[in-house]
Amino acid sequence: MRKIVQAVWVAVALAAVGAPATAMAKASKEGIVAISSGVTIAYQDMGPKTGRPIILVAGTGMQMVEWPQALLKGLTAQGRRVIIFDNRDAGRSTSYPQAGLPDFGALFMAKASGSKLPLPYTGEDMAQDVTALMTALKIKKADILGMSGGATLAELAAVKSPDRVSSLVLVMSNSGNPALPVPADPKRMATAQVPGGDALANRIALGKALAGKDANYDALETEAFAKAALARNNDPLGGIRQGAALLALGDLRGEIVRIKAPTYVIHGVDDPLVPLAAGEEVAKTVPGAKWQAVEGMGHNLTAGGVRAVLRAISEVAPVTR
Repeated sequence: MRKIVQAVWVAVALAAVGAPATAMAKASKEGIVAISSGVTIAYQDMGPKTGRPIILVAGTGMQMVEWPQALLKGLTAQGRRVIIFDNRDAGRSTSYPQAGLPDFGALFMAKASGSKLPLPYTGEDMAQDVTALMTALKIKKADILGMSGGATLAELAAVKSPDRVSSLVLVMSNSGNPALPVPADPKRMATAQVPGGDALANRIALGKALAGKDANYDALETEAFAKAALARNNDPLGGIRQGAALLALGDLRGEIVRIKAPTYVIHGVDDPLVPLAAGEEVAKTVPGAKWQAVEGMGHNLTAGGVRAVLRAISEVAPVTR
């Protein structure tokens, strides 16, 4: 069982969380800020500086250059100050190459015994990075949009620092309930790697596997995302280490039931990785959360998914002009 879980996580974490069927985010000036001892975060700050701040938290292995331009433009058009960033061990933020490939067997044993986890950082550390970045940028409180593994980090940030989180929009989220199957579609996820393929080929294959219906997949745009990410950081083990840290969090239902921020949960009906039932469970567990399933969307942000996210953010975090 441990080998199956490890194989699934490695395949998923070898590339970004998805291949949005919209144009790639245009490059803009990046900043680097120290958020704690030994940890620096690469970020971009866009939109009006006096606008209502929103932090976008990327998923496992995803870099900030992979957010859809349609989403970023839509948020800034609403008058929001939009912060995107690389999680630690992704892109140009602090990485941990010396840690190598996680030992999943040792991780499961340590988790079961309550021992120190054999990881360079934990999921809790990654969630703390979100609010630490806010502090470094002098943002007292913000809305948070989290996607996939980033949704888990957003959930934890809202639980641990409720006074810092104005609202949550959780896309492709998972409560960690072990009864729900991951991946949701093993047959489709088996195509996520190319036998003997290089890093670019594998990222493209994963993007295609994670997409929903074929109409939502664009090979040229998927390749553009993959090339942009690899140009910034081509260490595939960073995503695997992130995945291990998130996996070690376990079942979070007892935590997310404590979330007080207004919350909207969005999930793709065709998600081959995180089952639709997982998103529904998150929506039912977080008090007062709203729910929307997006037809045709897989584990990626389609044009319809972007529209759903923009509507959800407007509803839970309205901008007063």
